Amino acid sequence: MGTFKASGPGGQHRNKRESAVRLKHLPTGIIAQAVEDRSQHMNRASALKRLRTLLAIKVRNSVDVDAYTPPLELLQILPLKSTIRGSDCGPQIGPKNPKFILGMQALLDLIFAVEGSISEAAKLLGLSTGALSRLVLSDDSLRMAVNDLRNLKYIQISRYNRPPCHPPTCTLPPPPPPPPSPPLSVTRLSILFEEWNEQS
Repeated sequence: MGTFKASGPGGQHRNKRESAVRLKHLPTGIIAQAVEDRSQHMNRASALKRLRTLLAIKVRNSVDVDAYTPPLELLQILPLKSTIRGSDCGPQIGPKNPKFILGMQALLDLIFAVEGSISEAAKLLGLSTGALSRLVLSDDSLRMAVNDLRNLKYIQISRYNRPPCHPPTCTLPPPPPPPPSPPLSVTRLSILFEEWNEQS
């Protein structure tokens, strides 16, 4: 953890104390900071919350899809209509609850394991695709992380698995061959030489 003086608006109370906080997660190098409050304690709490969110979004854990059982943190954020959610999970946890981040991380791990397929993840969670999509859309950081995962998988698929050609509906005809150049004969060379002499 590091503290520093934050720049920006605030008038006479700005830059008098080192109230801004910067936290770094050493194993991954992920950094989060908070500068908006005059209290270092409040900024430390905000930076810690941001660091937890960044870790949930950026760090992936391996998931065995064949023998998958969702962890309790993920079950707690699932809608009540999920077929695998038991009554012992308690009420559904929403995005404003601090425990939502743990469930979000488990959900992102699953979506990453099924290569970004919302429908496959929904089947494993006992939900419809629409219900899982609504859960993803309920939190902006979760929605952006899922879109980033899907874009990353799409780029990898398109780069490595697709043939480097046009789709069959858009085949382009081969370019026409260049027109043949006339053979240079002795008379043609003499004409070119005379034209060159006239220009110089």
